[in-house]
Amino acid sequence: MFETDLLARLQNSRYIENGEISMRDHLTNLVILKECLAEIDCPLSDTSFASYIRTSLSLAPSFKPLLTTLTTNARIAKEPVSSQDLIWHINEEANNAAIEDSINQHHEAMIAAHAKAKGESKDTKKKSKGKDKDKRHCSNCDKDGHTDDQCFEEGGGMAGKAPDWWIKKRKGKDMAKSANAAGTEDKDNDNYAFLTYISIDAPSDTINENVTLA
Repeated sequence: MFETDLLARLQNSRYIENGEISMRDHLTNLVILKECLAEIDCPLSDTSFASYIRTSLSLAPSFKPLLTTLTTNARIAKEPVSSQDLIWHINEEANNAAIEDSINQHHEAMIAAHAKAKGESKDTKKKSKGKDKDKRHCSNCDKDGHTDDQCFEEGGGMAGKAPDWWIKKRKGKDMAKSANAAGTEDKDNDNYAFLTYISIDAPSDTINENVTLA
């Protein structure tokens, strides 16, 4: 009965990738079961034990290429792979996979940390730049947002080097000022003409009345 139980456990043992039991512990448990069978006078041949080991990895597809390679090499050499060699190769494969996963996780963590730090640095620079811009004042044109050496107006450090958009904007403002000045001048001329007309053609009483109303 004890023999049957040990064999059943050996036959049904399966390694699950990313499970709670490591590959090394899994293989150690298989060796213990083999030794227990030997102690009750039911020893397993090395070929049978190697077969049990292969079967226990049926749920671990990442080890299939290794097992295929070992089987191919054994056929070419016409010598079966011993259970001891099989265990060694499987443990090496598991160790290499664990190291690679650790490196990948560390690399991903570094990338995430770098991206986070870069984002925070950009936000800090933007805030700092905004604050610095608010503090800047130009004594040349008496406006905020830039300094004397950055001023495009006459007398500023960038006079004569203004970009097209600034020149167009300035021309628009100048045209608006000219239009307003012309409008004011026309209005004054109209008033002057009106008063002149009154002074020439209107009776003196009317003149006095209009002047008083004005």
